[in-house]
Amino acid sequence: MQTKHLDQTREYRPIIISIPTWLVGATTLAWFAASVMNFIPFARNTSAWDALTLHVPGHQGNWWHVLVGLPFFMAFPMLWLNLRILFSQKQSKTGIMGPHFILAIISGICTALVEVPFIAQRAGTSGMQRFEVIILGLGILSSGIWVLCARRKWIDRIHANLLGLSTAYLANLAICQIIYSEATGNAWSRAGWLASTVLIFPIGAEWLCLMMKMQSLQATGVSQNPHPA
Repeated sequence: MQTKHLDQTREYRPIIISIPTWLVGATTLAWFAASVMNFIPFARNTSAWDALTLHVPGHQGNWWHVLVGLPFFMAFPMLWLNLRILFSQKQSKTGIMGPHFILAIISGICTALVEVPFIAQRAGTSGMQRFEVIILGLGILSSGIWVLCARRKWIDRIHANLLGLSTAYLANLAICQIIYSEATGNAWSRAGWLASTVLIFPIGAEWLCLMMKMQSLQATGVSQNPHPA
């Protein structure tokens, strides 16, 4: 009974995750470039903004394009969070919920729904592409969600939001890298895809660093009532 009472009155201190400054700086530049990339053609002369607003060539825009376009715009809050880490010394609270994390949840749901045509074998892609899309997309999403749920009481909110948003973004980017790898057209019509083949490396490195740092965390806490009745 006493142990149960102590668990209920224990408040965890946030554990501030330390990411190398050079990596934060590199990913800040990458997220700035990713933000600009939303408005240049990604593939088939269509940008993420075009997909989100259903301005797809041939009037072929549908719900799938909206779902695949939305996660790309998580680059903007990711840029803001990286700038906060670089220039702010203020400590963050524990817990994962907040406006940024709500955006991460919405983007994660969008990315999961993008997988539906591939799971249902209605995407018109090859068997290998279908396999890669499902494994990479759902693999990145599930691993990020697992770490966030397992370490939600200990990690500071900024880095929790950072991992949530980058998980949704990276899963969606990996899917689009595979789907549009064989898209035809001149360099400008697929400039976003070409740029993303470079940006995926610093973005992926930040995600892996966050995953490993959070996975290695150990709980620390302070009892609010050290002498319970």
